[in-house]
Amino acid sequence: MTPIETELRRLIAEARASGKNLKKIADGADVGYFKLYNWFNGRSPVLNVGVADRLYRSLGGKGFTK
Repeated sequence: MTPIETELRRLIAEARASGKNLKKIADGADVGYFKLYNWFNGRSPVLNVGVADRLYRSLGGKGFTK
């Protein structure tokens, strides 16, 4: 697992601990719920950089792209 994936999983876990579910996280980042669900639960091994960037930004990170 890459450092970016590790950080993104940590941010998602923190958001879930504060009361958000994956659907709210996906909606807040404007990404597909099933894409996030499958990646987070290990059903899909990859998450494209655009989706990862939107998730990271919505969870408080600076983002990966300009």
